[in-house]
Amino acid sequence: KSLVQVRQRVNHKRTFLYLEQLILKHGAHRGCLSIETFKDGMDFYFPDRGKAGRFISFLEDVVPMKVKASKKLIGTDDKSNVSNYKYTNLVEIAGVCKDDLLFLPKKLARSIG
Repeated sequence: KSLVQVRQRVNHKRTFLYLEQLILKHGAHRGCLSIETFKDGMDFYFPDRGKAGRFISFLEDVVPMKVKASKKLIGTDDKSNVSNYKYTNLVEIAGVCKDDLLFLPKKLARSIG
């Protein structure tokens, strides 16, 4: 099992609402077992790590973010030498929104264009 936790810790949710629309438009939530909503984000549960990885790569394409990955041992079977893990990915969306005004240093602004 794999869990993708999408969070944005800001007072307004403009980017998060925009992201929800993109997820529905492109069908990125397909393959998801369940979705839970929280005050500062959502949790997406996937049956395997590959589908969660595809969802995260979609998120990387549409919003600025950083990802923290972890895995937790659920159980082991010593006879067959099999271990079960729960994979968790925390996706933190940047606090910058689509219509925000940014002040960049002159050197950085020139290098970006």
